[in-house]
Amino acid sequence: MKLSTILFLLPFASCAQSFSNQEVLGTYVPVGYKNNFDTVQLLNDGQFKRKIYDQNKKLVLENKGTWVIASNSKIKFKKFYLNLDEDFTLIQESNKKLIDGYGDVEVVLETHNDTIQFCVGYYQGENCYLKIK
Repeated sequence: MKLSTILFLLPFASCAQSFSNQEVLGTYVPVGYKNNFDTVQLLNDGQFKRKIYDQNKKLVLENKGTWVIASNSKIKFKKFYLNLDEDFTLIQESNKKLIDGYGDVEVVLETHNDTIQFCVGYYQGENCYLKIK
């Protein structure tokens, strides 16, 4: 790679945001979900807790796992339920096992309007969670 190319790319490489554990601690909620309400709480001990409620405000899932900052701008979750705004009343009626949605997930942290967020959707800007406290 030519030196001119490296010098051109260097400012973009240094633009990546960096977050500390203390900055990311708190409660996150999904933006624009219509079929359920979800909270993800990042705790100081590397654990996370979350609760998902259906449209009728009935608790349908409690999830606990671990999280770690994988790099300065990424979080790696273990035992994370991938909630893509499912209608849990339909899932329960079809007897689909919720266990199928658990796994390890790595997300990119970013700021949106001076608030930390991460997205778990398949496409950029989808299924985003915004820090509320």
